[in-house]
Amino acid sequence: MAIAQVIVSGLLIGGIYALLASGITLIFGVLKVVNFAHGELLMIGMYATFFLNQAFGIHPYVAIPIVAVLLFVVGAAMHAGLIRWTISGGHSRQIVLTLGIGIFLQSVALMAFGGNYRSVQLEPILGGSLQVLGISIGTTRLAAFIIALLMTGALLLFLDKTLIGKAIRATAMDGYAAQLMAIPVNRIYLLTMGIGAAMAGIAAAVLVPIYPVYPTIGLNMLTIAFVVVVLGGLGSVIGALYGGLIIGVVEALSGYLAGAAMSQVVVLALFGVILLVLPQGLMKAEAA
Repeated sequence: MAIAQVIVSGLLIGGIYALLASGITLIFGVLKVVNFAHGELLMIGMYATFFLNQAFGIHPYVAIPIVAVLLFVVGAAMHAGLIRWTISGGHSRQIVLTLGIGIFLQSVALMAFGGNYRSVQLEPILGGSLQVLGISIGTTRLAAFIIALLMTGALLLFLDKTLIGKAIRATAMDGYAAQLMAIPVNRIYLLTMGIGAAMAGIAAAVLVPIYPVYPTIGLNMLTIAFVVVVLGGLGSVIGALYGGLIIGVVEALSGYLAGAAMSQVVVLALFGVILLVLPQGLMKAEAA
């Protein structure tokens, strides 16, 4: 029963990992840019959620639309001001640029907020836990998991069913051909960067009731998110969903069996194995 409890806990946090990773894989699938500043976008979203709660009493889940719009603007501004100049410049320039943006944002947060951990204390939902077949499920984590799945599902439906989503998929498949079909590729790049950042904002809002916010939390989460993206397949949102659930369970089981200090070591070791054995990931890129 203890193992079942650990697996359930891993699945719940894995849903949030999937939500965060979906933004990374969407941006890569369309722009072919590996955004190393994505963790700092998460950090900005968590601080925004925290201050909305502290200053105005807005519940983190109610703050989701506000934080998503804020991060959309931040992501679009990053693309318009910096990233668009490196689209055709190769991955080296993109990596250096996004790493630089991430370090800059992290430094600004350290100067503005200090290194202290900040957390949001909420009234427990439905008493704080549910008992299902002898397994205790934290209601806050369950709510975060449900929101994460709904938002990831909404992104998949948006990409599959809307005209803009189909334009994004077409651009991901072949940007030059998309231009010939009168798709405004540069606008699609801008929109995609904004949507990817907004997904980080949504993940931030559901994480705040679970994890404290501090300037370097983005770096810790980004490491796991990249493992999720590689496992799921670069460019595949549905792959990110599967990968997030798998990595959540692996992390939880390794922490239970080998100790919390070893959980990230196991995840990073799995990352190396994936690169050697399954470099293309579980799912092929599908324009996100």
